[in-house]
Parts: sequence; structure tokens; C-alpha cells
Amino acid sequence: MGNNHAHVVTGNDKADTRFLMYAIQGTDISAYLTGAVMPKLTQGNLGKIELNCPPFEEQRAIAHILGTLDDKIELLRRQNETLEAMARALFRAWFVDFEPVRAKMNLPSPFGRGAGGEGKKPKLPADILDFARELRHRMTDAEALLWRLLRNRQLAGVKFRRQHPFPPYVLDFYCHDHKLVVEIDGGQHNEEAGQRHDARRDAF
Repeated sequence: MGNNHAHVVTGNDKADTRFLMYAIQGTDISAYLTGAVMPKLTQGNLGKIELNCPPFEEQRAIAHILGTLDDKIELLRRQNETLEAMARALFRAWFVDFEPVRAKMNLPSPFGRGAGGEGKKPKLPADILDFARELRHRMTDAEALLWRLLRNRQLAGVKFRRQHPFPPYVLDFYCHDHKLVVEIDGGQHNEEAGQRHDARRDAF
């Protein structure tokens, strides 16, 4: 039978509740536990735990920073799960189910490498090239996570390029061998202006 019990700890005018939570989590309470088989923290021993508490406003600031970091970690964890699921779906679609490629564009070959004409560098507008370089240096969290899964031919040995210039656009991720483009769209694409932009891009 499990030993299920809980203590509710709330702050007061001298202690912020969320700060107390983080402070207790960072404190070694093993000396206050009783019971050899199923250790537990009694109400009496809970009251004996000493915590270093800075001024109240500092407590709130510390709790806010730690809470923001926790939220960010949780967001990145969920993004990582989503991107891993996307990578698995891409792999299955292209290399297990062999779904046909219905590309509407005659996408350019990546320049500078390969054979069959791929070594010829296309003449691209300087502003597009500069924009692509800028995007590579300020990738979003979602793009960075997906790039970790695609780079160095990790997905079925397929070569992907990030922020690939295709005037007048820059493609987030592009596989020339399979004419595959992967776009990671942020929340701004849900707005009216973003939807109009996406419609023009899709038509292109």
C-alpha cells in the first residue's frame, strides 16, 4: 500500500509561495524524513526546515525568473517532440510509403557541390543571398531543433540545406535529390497578413 499524503505550503507577507516552492525543491530534506521503508515528511518536520529568504521583492523576482525558465524548458520539450514526430512522418512518407512528389516548382540545384551541373553557381540576387545568410544566423528555436534532426544526412542519408535561396523566397529546409521543401511557420502566419503572404507563396 502506498503512503499518499501531501502538505500545502502557502506564503504570507514575508514569503512568496512560488519562491518557497523553488527553495524547498533546492533544499536537501533527507535529514527531515522519517520511516525506513517508506520515508515521509511529517507536518512537524516540515516546520523545522530552515530556508534562506531574501527580501520579499527579491523573492518574487527570483520566482519569476525561475518560472520563466521552467516555461521555456517545457516549450522546448514540446517543440522537440513535435519536430521529432515531423521527422518520423517525413521519413515514412518519402522512404517507406514512397508517396509521389507533386512539386510545382522547378527548384534550383544547390550550388558549389555535386555532379550533373550542380557545380555551377546560379546567379542569385545579392539581397537574397544576404537575407539567407542572416536567417542562418538567427534561426528560431523550432528551426534549430529540426536542423539538428536533418543535418549531416541524419534522416535516411538524405542531404538537406537550410535557408536555401530560391528567389524571391528563402526556403527553410530543402532537399534537392527529392525536390522536398520543409517550411517551419511561426505564429505570425496565423495573422491575416501572414496568410496572404502564404497564399502568394503557395501559388508561386
